[in-house]
Amino acid sequence: MRRPMLLVVSALCLSALVGCGSQQTPESEGKKPEAAQPKASPDALKLEGPGGTVTLGDEIAVAQKAFPAPEGAQVLPNSMSFRLITEDGWSWTTDHTSFEAATKDGKVIGLAVTFARPEDAKNEPAATITKIGEPTKKADGKTAKLYVWDGGESVRFWGNAGGGPNGFEIGGLTVIGNKEDLKKLNYDAEHPEAFVNQLDSMAHALKPLDNMGSGRMRQRQMQQEGGGAR
Repeated sequence: MRRPMLLVVSALCLSALVGCGSQQTPESEGKKPEAAQPKASPDALKLEGPGGTVTLGDEIAVAQKAFPAPEGAQVLPNSMSFRLITEDGWSWTTDHTSFEAATKDGKVIGLAVTFARPEDAKNEPAATITKIGEPTKKADGKTAKLYVWDGGESVRFWGNAGGGPNGFEIGGLTVIGNKEDLKKLNYDAEHPEAFVNQLDSMAHALKPLDNMGSGRMRQRQMQQEGGGAR
C-alpha cells in the first residue's frame, strides 16, 4: 500500500499538535526577549528536485515540473500533511517517497518531501547544510532530530525519526512554509525540541508493542524449528 506512508507523515504532524501545540515551553514563561537570531540563506526556502527548483509563491505547475510523479506513484489533488492550513495542493506518494505542495489562491505556500527509508537520506542533513549553510536552530533527541533554517516569515525544517519501534521510522523529512502556518502543525522554529520530544515519547510508548511483537516472532520461529526437528 502506498497511501499509508503519506498518512503516517500527516499523523506525525497532527499527533504532535495535540500533545504539544498549545503548551508553553519553560523558556517562554517570564523570559526576557532574546537577541535577534541569524537568518538562513534565501536558498533555504527553495526545494531542488529532479526537474528543477520550486519555492514558496510559485505556481503549482513549477512544483509539478520540479518533482514529477514517478511511474506508478499515487497522485492526489491535495496535500494531506497541510490540511489544517489548506485543502488545496498536489502530491504524490510511492512505497518509500512522497512529495507535497500546498497552495492558496494558486500559489505554493507549503512544500514537503519525505523519504521513509534511512538509506534514501543517508547523506542528510550534511548535503543540505553544504548547500544552504548551518541551521539556525536544532534539536537532537533519543530517536528523532529536527533542524531549523529560519528565513524570517518563512522557515525550512529537516528531520528524521529513527530507532524504528513497531516499524515506526522516517529516514528524512523536509518541510518548508510560513512560520506561523507550520506552527499549527507543531513545527515551531523557536522550539524544535517540542516536536522531537513528542516523537521520543511516541517511540517510548510503542516500545512495549515492539518487544511484544519481537517475542511472538521468536516464539513462532522456535515452534517452526522444533516442528522441523521432529
